[in-house]
Amino acid sequence: MLDVVKIRHFYFHPPPDDPEHESTPEELWAAAERQAVEECLRRAGDPEAEGLGEHGSLIGGPEKPARCFGSIPRNVFRATLSP
Repeated sequence: MLDVVKIRHFYFHPPPDDPEHESTPEELWAAAERQAVEECLRRAGDPEAEGLGEHGSLIGGPEKPARCFGSIPRNVFRATLSP
């Protein structure tokens, strides 16, 4: 079970780059959400309108719009975020 409090923490405070550190599932979900916000901004999108980052339920809390991922972040990020 994912710890949403930890995901929110890692969203705002990512761990330092350390090639020896194996990312936790919560770190991976936070990284995926940060990437979604960055990609949205790069294409001139609106993270608030799309419910991303603090505008969605994963980071912003249950009163925000639900956040839906197209894939499980550990499958996408594991190779790049951990040794």
